[in-house]
Amino acid sequence: MKSNMWKESQIDRRSFIGGSDARVIMGSDEAELIRLWREKRGEVEPENLSDKLIVQLGTVTEDLNRRWYERNTGQTVKHVQCWIQHSIHKWMAATLDGLVDPGGAVFEAKFMLPWTFSEEAAAEKHMAQLQHNMWVSNSRAAVLSIITGGGKWVELTSTCCSPRRRSSGTAS
Repeated sequence: MKSNMWKESQIDRRSFIGGSDARVIMGSDEAELIRLWREKRGEVEPENLSDKLIVQLGTVTEDLNRRWYERNTGQTVKHVQCWIQHSIHKWMAATLDGLVDPGGAVFEAKFMLPWTFSEEAAAEKHMAQLQHNMWVSNSRAAVLSIITGGGKWVELTSTCCSPRRRSSGTAS
């Protein structure tokens, strides 16, 4: 039997489109899209990500990623893991990895395996999530901070008109 906590969480999750949902909706995986649709309708449970190693690596390296970004840029990330809802479109919400101070750019921390990493693929994979989170937070810029399993850090920054890149050879 499912706990009330799971049911409340399911009701909340079903009541909005989040950044990860935007990635699925704008992606090309039809099976994943149908699964999300069925989840939002309450026909299937949310996917259990606790046994997905790459997801868990991203979770445990998020704090390191944020600290590494702050150290290398001199900027601060605030509002870490803050859940926000769009001020008008209540069906849009996001749990932010943070907002960069100063400036208010959306901060998104990712972990990627080195043999599957390319800047182009990372930008394409996460663009819908970044755009969604920018709309929800009313931000005009986003930062994608990536640590690869090969010890490389890459920062991809985007504003309305000017993408920028910064990287370092190691994340240690």
